[in-house]
Amino acid sequence: MIPIEQSNILRVYYAATAEEHVAGRSWYPVAKAFCKALAVKYGCSLECAAGIVATLSPGAVWEKNQ
Repeated sequence: MIPIEQSNILRVYYAATAEEHVAGRSWYPVAKAFCKALAVKYGCSLECAAGIVATLSPGAVWEKNQ
């Protein structure tokens, strides 16, 4: 039996269009570069910067996070 959280993720993944898959894959390098820049600017680790972005971003449009 697949846990409900995993089945929800799979349902959304399989419902996405090919264009959405491409956009999703290209988003990660952009987000990582953004978090790396924050880490350098504020003198913290990449993991710390990514954690802060993740904490502040739920439900927000990516452009607002930047």
